[in-house]
Amino acid sequence: MKILYVMPSILHPTIRGELRHYHFLTRLARRHEITLIVLNGNDVPAAVIDELRQCTSHLVRIGAPPPRRPTRRGIAGAMASLRWRIQKARVYQRGIREMKRYVEQLLRGGGFDLLLVSGSDLYPIAESVPGAPMVVDWCDTDSVRMRLALRHTTPLEWPLRFVRYHQMRRVEERVFRKLRHVTFVSRRDRDAAVGIARSGTIIPNGCDLSYWTRSGGERGPRIVFTGVLDYAPNADAARYLLSAIAPLVRQEIPHLEVVIAGRNPSPDVLALGEQAGGVTVTGSVPDLRPYLETAAVFVAPLRFASGMQNKILEAMAMELPVVTTPVAAEGFSVDGDEDPPLLVGRDARELAAHITRVIRDPHTAQQLGAEGRRYVHRHCDWERSARMLDQLCRKVATTQLVPRAHSDSHRYRPIHSTRSKDRVAHPLV
Repeated sequence: MKILYVMPSILHPTIRGELRHYHFLTRLARRHEITLIVLNGNDVPAAVIDELRQCTSHLVRIGAPPPRRPTRRGIAGAMASLRWRIQKARVYQRGIREMKRYVEQLLRGGGFDLLLVSGSDLYPIAESVPGAPMVVDWCDTDSVRMRLALRHTTPLEWPLRFVRYHQMRRVEERVFRKLRHVTFVSRRDRDAAVGIARSGTIIPNGCDLSYWTRSGGERGPRIVFTGVLDYAPNADAARYLLSAIAPLVRQEIPHLEVVIAGRNPSPDVLALGEQAGGVTVTGSVPDLRPYLETAAVFVAPLRFASGMQNKILEAMAMELPVVTTPVAAEGFSVDGDEDPPLLVGRDARELAAHITRVIRDPHTAQQLGAEGRRYVHRHCDWERSARMLDQLCRKVATTQLVPRAHSDSHRYRPIHSTRSKDRVAHPLV
């Protein structure tokens, strides 16, 4: 098949982030001819671009890159950060509009068997071509996360977040009623949909077991949490761990060490770590595995989230016992599958009790670790998930063909992208 694959950004194991798009792209490219259209939204090493060009027929990056994040702190830093967020949102929306026009133009020219849209952020594109054979990998249902976040929002922020939640919910309800073939990462995310999307396909995330594997490091009285720390659910989880959970564990295990590993930690997380003592906040690291190797427990105290947490998959693959919340555990609910071997606590006291028990009981820790890796092997394999997506794409493409242009002058022509300092241009077709 000839697939027009649309993504919000380029992600790669060397860049981190949500790797679902990368793994699906590279596996579908083994069987199909892929034209990849992606927003120019992040700095990508030349080697990564070269790799993606090897597995795609055409690669086009659209739009201007976002402004650089300010590094100042204090009041001036907060104001600069607000301006940066506004500028970034404007650049992103302009890129989405440009991408939408370009995709519409390519589809009008004919030559593709399927449009594959990745991520809920690109809903304007999915909504603009209702007649095209299309699969939308919606993945997470954002309104789920936004609704849960309202429970942990300050009174000052609550009205704005409430409005944003209802705006997102209205968008989802409108778009879900139009989409015929949608995939979600978990049952929870699918159940939050409406219309025909509520019968969509669940395709779980995967985990590279050959990479996320133990090499035999010694474990101590140490707990670890990983994640991108300027992402609101992760930042909240880090604060919750440091301020509410770790102090309760230290009542039983005074020499407890806490490691929070991930890029862009916020000033308040850094300050909490300094005040608590026995806390390491690493910032960006090239490899998370050493921190998972030497920890006794992985703690994911997420109080609002959607989707399936890759950080938990990676910890289970590393045979590390996982203590988490019902919010995070629900993301592992997929059709017909067993429950994951997670220790779930509803509040700080229950989470602390689970952590204390696992640290004190090496046998339980070893058993949970072994069960976790087996669970990932059985249910969270990228090859298996990519096959599920491939089968759905083939089914959609064969039941509804793209109208092809009758005149050769209007057929799809090869794309050759050019670069400039500020943007990646793309040709008209």
